[in-house]
Amino acid sequence: MLVFAINCSNLCYNHKTVLLETQMETETTSAQIHKAAENGDTDFFRSYLHTKCSAKVEKRIVEISLGNGHPHIVDLFVGRDNAHSNIALLALCWSIANGKQQWVQHFVNYEGVLDNQHDVLKLAIQTRNQLIIDTILTHVSSANSEVLCAAVRTNDINVVRKVLHLCNPKDQSSSALQEAVAFQNQEIFDLLYPLSDPQEAWECIRKDSWFDARQRKMIKSRLDVDRQKAKLEKAIGSEVSAVKIKKI
Repeated sequence: MLVFAINCSNLCYNHKTVLLETQMETETTSAQIHKAAENGDTDFFRSYLHTKCSAKVEKRIVEISLGNGHPHIVDLFVGRDNAHSNIALLALCWSIANGKQQWVQHFVNYEGVLDNQHDVLKLAIQTRNQLIIDTILTHVSSANSEVLCAAVRTNDINVVRKVLHLCNPKDQSSSALQEAVAFQNQEIFDLLYPLSDPQEAWECIRKDSWFDARQRKMIKSRLDVDRQKAKLEKAIGSEVSAVKIKKI
C-alpha cells in the first residue's frame, strides 16, 4: 500500500513537472515569436514555417508583424503548402481595418483570401475608406444583402451606388430599404425604393417595435402615394377606354 502511494505521488509529481515544463516552453516560444515579429526576423520565421500553431498565434504574428511595418513576414507564410493557410486572410483583414491601402492591394492578390468575398467587402465598407472599398470591389464578383446594408449604414449614397449593381435589393425582405428607413436617409431611400419590394419591407417594419412613428411614416406615406397613383391611373385608364368605346 505504501509502495502504491509512493508511486502515485511520483506520478503526480512527474505530471506536474511535465505541465510546468510545457508551460515554460510555450511561454518562451510565445516570447520568441513576439520578438521576431516585432523585429521582422526573417530567419526565425523561415525556420518556423512548418510549425503548427493555433489561430491565436497566427493572429499575433500578423498583428505584430504588420503593426511594426513588416509585411514581408506575412509573405513568408502565404502561398506555401504549410500549416498557416489562414495568415493571408488575417493580413488582408488587418490591412483593411487599419487603413493600409497599399498592403490591401498586395494581400488581396493571394489565392483564397476572397473565398468569403462578401465578408471582406463588408469589412472594407465598414472602414468607409473609399480607396480600400474600390480596391476590394475590383476583385469581387457579387455581394449580398449584408453588404448592401453595410453600405446603407455609411449614410453615403456613393458607397451604396458602388455596390448596388452586385446585389439584389429585394433580398431579405428588402433589408437594405429597411436600413435606409432606420437611418432616415431620404436620398438612399429614394434610390432603393423602386428597386426593392417596399410592401414586404413595410410588413417587416410594421411588426418591428424598434422602428418609431417617424421612421414608419417615411415608408408608409410613400406606399400610400403609390396606391393613390395606381388608383388614379386605373380610373384614368377606364375613362379613356370608355371614350374609345363611345367613338367606335
